[in-house]
Amino acid sequence: MLWTSRNTAAQEKQKEEYDSRMKKGVRAFHIESGISVLKMNMRNETRKGGKTEPKWTGPYK
Repeated sequence: MLWTSRNTAAQEKQKEEYDSRMKKGVRAFHIESGISVLKMNMRNETRKGGKTEPKWTGPYK
């Protein structure tokens, strides 16, 4: 069938694009106990204003 081959090709293309975007944005971190880390304050991203609030909170252990 013609539509199944087109559907399969479209799905493969979408998967390749999705995988390429995920490779760029996903990072693996090895966090062990006892290490100090900072947490990004995501509330600033969606709120209007808040430019003077800190971008990071912490340090957390």
